[in-house]
Amino acid sequence: MMSDVLKKAMGDLPLEPHVDDALLAAYLDGALEESQRQHVELHAAHCSQCAQDLAAAASVEIEADAVARVDRPRRKPEAAGAPALRSKTSRSTSGRMWMRLAAGIVLVAGASWLTVQASRFGADRLEPVLLAQLEEWTERRVSSDTLSLTLAGGPGIEIAGLAIDDDPAFSESSFLHTRRVTLNVHPSALLGGRLEGSVDVDGPVVRLVRSPGGNWNVETLGGATPSGAARRGIVSAEIEQALDDAANAISPTGVDPNPRVQLTSASIHDGTLEIADLGRGGAALRVKNVDISYHGTPGQRASVSLEGRVGSADDRIALRGEIGPFEGNVVPVYRLREVELEAVPVSEIPGSPRAVDGQLTFDGHLESAGRALVDIVAAARGAGEMQLCCGAFEGRNLARDFVSELTDLPGGERVRAAVRANAALASALQATGTTYDHLGGVADLRPGTLHLAGLELDTPLFRADADASIGLEGHLAAEGDLRVSADLGHVILAAAPALASLAASDGTVELPFRASGSWENLRIELDVQRLLARIEKSQPAPWLDWLASLLEPQSARFS
Repeated sequence: MMSDVLKKAMGDLPLEPHVDDALLAAYLDGALEESQRQHVELHAAHCSQCAQDLAAAASVEIEADAVARVDRPRRKPEAAGAPALRSKTSRSTSGRMWMRLAAGIVLVAGASWLTVQASRFGADRLEPVLLAQLEEWTERRVSSDTLSLTLAGGPGIEIAGLAIDDDPAFSESSFLHTRRVTLNVHPSALLGGRLEGSVDVDGPVVRLVRSPGGNWNVETLGGATPSGAARRGIVSAEIEQALDDAANAISPTGVDPNPRVQLTSASIHDGTLEIADLGRGGAALRVKNVDISYHGTPGQRASVSLEGRVGSADDRIALRGEIGPFEGNVVPVYRLREVELEAVPVSEIPGSPRAVDGQLTFDGHLESAGRALVDIVAAARGAGEMQLCCGAFEGRNLARDFVSELTDLPGGERVRAAVRANAALASALQATGTTYDHLGGVADLRPGTLHLAGLELDTPLFRADADASIGLEGHLAAEGDLRVSADLGHVILAAAPALASLAASDGTVELPFRASGSWENLRIELDVQRLLARIEKSQPAPWLDWLASLLEPQSARFS
């Protein structure tokens, strides 16, 4: 969205005859008087043909200067006074180069109005045009503190304090704020109307916000409409094909052969990523000290690496792999062959179950593809070792639920008496949640479902070994064995003394179980068929009556 001032400045320029070659050459050499220079710039600002001629001529001179510098033979030391002459010539050449470069940058920015000021090429004149172009691309308000020219790493632009506002539907703060952005570009590409080169970002703060409806603020950049829940969980054939091509090292198709923007490298230093889930509430996940490196060939997938920390020095996030491409009508692919998370607070991860608290550690690989974030999440897949340490499942005391069901079985009065006799057990059963010391297994992430093989859950009152799956909408299913502590085992044996044959020498008792449902409506039940298979060779007669009671659905379940 170009500002009204810029539009008016361009629209009020008069039509005049084209600039002839002699006048154009004199302009590029900086040999025109002030009035003549302004005449050329005013005309070029309004005439696209003369602006293109100016850019093409400038490109030829830049290339010629580069060749001359390479081919120029080394000279012998010159007489006294010569250095002053060389310095003056160098300054003149440098000034003309920046003047020619200005014309190219003007074309890339898309605002011919700036050509009116091109010979003096002030950064203060370039800044509003670049910011207007950024506002057009993002459809967000864009501001900066200062803009200047730089020669570090090649001709470029340095912007201090660049800020992009957030979509007001998500937040009143900024979406992006940086200490400094340095853009190094190839002059010949600029003069051709393209942006080729690298970008370096220092100290950015990026704020990702997820709405209660599941949409993300990043999805509305550029005026796009979030996909929302309508497409959540659906993986298109186009995405599947992009992932297959990447796995088989097939080059992507549909890439724009001549895009306006082609980044060969990018880097971020000391960044901060804040992720807030408005549906969950609470503090946002804050990843700090983020360093990112991106290198690639335009039109191909590029290598990327990321490192950062969440909280203390023990927290760490590291990613390495390939992503992209992002040009043209192509589905970007994200293949992260190394994903390492160390002690990340799971309660702060957007989309994580509300009831789970602890620290997540993961070592494996992930991949996905898609243009919209909702598609990327739905198509995600991967595998690795997953561990949760030292947390709790809030709102459900699973041991208490289990014991409550036992009191409804034959011998329930003996269960209540056993609980009352053990003060420590009685206190543990009064807790509102289920604390755990360790939860872990082999995670296999597939579109829409997380599978956990060899899942181990250690709590003060029981240990569970199971295979489990968790669906995209939070549905859980598990099957395995539950080994209860000696204290809890004493309660079980009080209800069913015939199960003594299943008790270990340390007093623990192992029982097969199944679980299904959401966390708020989780059903856990004894697997009677497997229980029967385990004890059928023990004393059959004494436990038949108790086992018969378990075959009634209401007695077999505890939830």
